[in-house]
Amino acid sequence: MPRSTRQAWRASQARLDAHPAVVAFFPSAPGLAFLHRLVLGIHVVGTEVGTCGMRLGCLLGQRTGLDRFVAASSGAQQQVNRQVEEALRAYRREERRRLAPDMPATDMTVAQDAT
Repeated sequence: MPRSTRQAWRASQARLDAHPAVVAFFPSAPGLAFLHRLVLGIHVVGTEVGTCGMRLGCLLGQRTGLDRFVAASSGAQQQVNRQVEEALRAYRREERRRLAPDMPATDMTVAQDAT
C-alpha cells in the first residue's frame, strides 16, 4: 500500500467522531468481518424478509453511527442490495435443483383471487 494512502487513512481515522477503540476495531480483520455480517444482515432481514426497505436501512446506518465506517448512501447500499438479491436467487436455484428430485408430487388446489 502506498505511504500516501496509509497517511490519508490514518488522518481520516483521527477525524472520526467515535471512541478510539471502536475506530481501531472496525479496520481490523474481526471488525471488518463484523461490519460485513451486520450490513448483510440488515439487507437480508430488513429488505428481503421484512418490509424495511433500503432507505430505512441507510437511515439505520446513519442513526447508529455506522456511516462513519460503512458507506450508508442509497447508491452504495443499492449495490450491496443487488448483490444480496443475486446471491439469494442463486441459492434458491441451487436448493430447488438439489431438493426437487426427492420431493413427492402433490396435488394442489388453486383458486383465483378477487383481485
